[in-house]
Amino acid sequence: MDIVEYARQGDIKVDRIERLPEGLTPRERMGGVCIVAYGEQTGHRHYLKEEHVQLYANEDRLYMVIAGEPATLWHEEHDPIVFAPGIYEIRRQREWSDTGQPVRVCG
Repeated sequence: MDIVEYARQGDIKVDRIERLPEGLTPRERMGGVCIVAYGEQTGHRHYLKEEHVQLYANEDRLYMVIAGEPATLWHEEHDPIVFAPGIYEIRRQREWSDTGQPVRVCG
């Protein structure tokens, strides 16, 4: 499996960045995993199991730090994606209408 620094998985877009912004809050693990998001259509989770992964959040973004070795992003309906160690910004992708308004989260 390839190790990447950016990817899309359903309605989640992950991009490597140089550093974390200031003022972030660490997110706690739920059931031993880091939950990135729940799929809007099915409720399935996008998540990481490794202990060397930490998620951080601010008002509108989520960030992921992978320390030391690669980590895998899982989802029940998509292929797993292995990310290189580093710092990442995570965004939800949205489908837009002709009026410039979001219609729904894609996935």
